[in-house]
Amino acid sequence: MNLVNPWPVDPVEQTELLQMEEAVEAAQRERMLNWQVELTTMDRHARYRAKHQAKRRYDQALRRAIEHNALPKWITDDQLSCILKRYEKAVEREFWTGVPHDVHHKVALCGVCVETGKHIVCGLHVPWNLVVTTRDENRKLGATVPSGLLGGTDPFGPIPDDGDDKIPF
Repeated sequence: MNLVNPWPVDPVEQTELLQMEEAVEAAQRERMLNWQVELTTMDRHARYRAKHQAKRRYDQALRRAIEHNALPKWITDDQLSCILKRYEKAVEREFWTGVPHDVHHKVALCGVCVETGKHIVCGLHVPWNLVVTTRDENRKLGATVPSGLLGGTDPFGPIPDDGDDKIPF
C-alpha cells in the first residue's frame, strides 16, 4: 500500500519552519544560561525564592482559600498536586515568555455580579476551577461573575420557560 502525504509540504516553508525552531531553541538555551548566571549572583534566600516560586504561590493561594472557606474537606492529595501543577505551569510560562502569569479561578472565591455588584457566588479552590492566564487578564476579570454563567442576575429568582408556570400550586 502506497501512503501518500495528503498535505504536501513546500520545501521552502519546511526550511523556514526548521530555522524558526532552531532560533527558538537557541533563545531558550541562552535564557537558561542567563538564568543560571543570575542564580549564582543571588544570596541563598533569594535563590531559594526564585527556584521555588510555584510552591510559594501555591502555599499563599491555599492559605487564602482556607481563609475564605473555599478549600473543601473532601479534596484529595492528587487534586492538590494538580493545583500545584497549575502554579508550576504559570511560573514556567512566565519564565519563557517574560509576561507575568497567574492562576485564575473561573468561579471567583467571593464572586460579585457584574451588573448589580452584589456578592452572589462562592467558588472552590479545586483543579477544575483554575486556569492559567496572564496577570493583566486575571486583574481585568477580577472577582466578577458574568450573569450568564448563573442563568440570570438573580440566581434564586424564577427561570423563564422552565415549566413551573404549569404547576397549579
